[in-house]
Amino acid sequence: MDKNQIAAIFEEVAVLLALKEDSNPFEGRAYENAARAINALDGDIEQLVRTGKLKGTPGLGSTIIKRIEELVNTGHLAFYDELRASTPQIKLQMLRIPGVGPKKINVIYDKLHINSIAELEQACREDKIAHLPGFGKKTQDNIMQGLAFLAQHADRFLYPVAEEEAERIRSALAELPEIVRLQVAGSLRRRRETIGDIDMVASVADDAGEKARNRIMDFFTKQPSVEAITGKGETKSSVVLGTGIAMDLRVVKDSQFPATLHHFTGSKEHHIPLRRRALSMNMTINDYGLFKGKEPNLEPVPCKTEADIYTALGMEYVEPELREDMGEIEAAVHGTLPVLVQGRRPAYSERNGV
Repeated sequence: MDKNQIAAIFEEVAVLLALKEDSNPFEGRAYENAARAINALDGDIEQLVRTGKLKGTPGLGSTIIKRIEELVNTGHLAFYDELRASTPQIKLQMLRIPGVGPKKINVIYDKLHINSIAELEQACREDKIAHLPGFGKKTQDNIMQGLAFLAQHADRFLYPVAEEEAERIRSALAELPEIVRLQVAGSLRRRRETIGDIDMVASVADDAGEKARNRIMDFFTKQPSVEAITGKGETKSSVVLGTGIAMDLRVVKDSQFPATLHHFTGSKEHHIPLRRRALSMNMTINDYGLFKGKEPNLEPVPCKTEADIYTALGMEYVEPELREDMGEIEAAVHGTLPVLVQGRRPAYSERNGV
């Protein structure tokens, strides 16, 4: 589990705590601060945990560190699972409505005893939401619009629709001088028939500062096709586009770009045997790079492109479309990968590194 995933879980913990009316607000704030601190960490969080280097990090107290260790070691967090299990499902469903946060959700739940989205919609039609303390007609109308938005965009999106949206953003970002490399990742890059969301990875020069990253994120979140901003940070920002597709942009150092792109391209099923092969060769692969040796004496293996990662592992380059754990690992080792029919390819090719 990488630091982005852990930070995301902690952000959700903070929200779940806010949905518990008897929770201590300082506890939720602690998890928000922890998420920011984790995102700001340098290096692989698994290595930081195993070497005990998290201790003393501002924003990470002893309880937080124990929960980071639990996530790294088990892939799960019992506290998070308990919070989700104890939170009424309707509260979790209402979180998906744009602009409706925990405070409003708690008022709706407590005052109107709403137990389903259908009941919430009915309460809006009967003008009950508008009369709640701190709400009003405008808030009620926004909730109705949000419900319509969710109903319209509840399903996955066909590949051509997602590709068009991603290319529009990619083309705009590509004009920024701060960006060194830029590529779509996720299931869109693997050319799945339907797409749940869009992932994109950009790199900046290794010595680029906070100003460069912030300019990229500001530019991204202000694109005309962005309908709502659901998260914004120096290394990751999340938006919902006008079509309803959720999109994440991650910004990393250029030296990390091949590994980060590979990691967020997926699939998980492809990564598992690939990491197993790396371990058999006394190497470790994660979203920061490929490393030789054992912790704490890891030595980076220079990789300028994804193709270099596969070469270092004694394999042919595996095209994104084949990364589904359908025999491609063994075929890449033995040089028997199929040749894909070449149609229109993305503007950036990891095989050629241009």
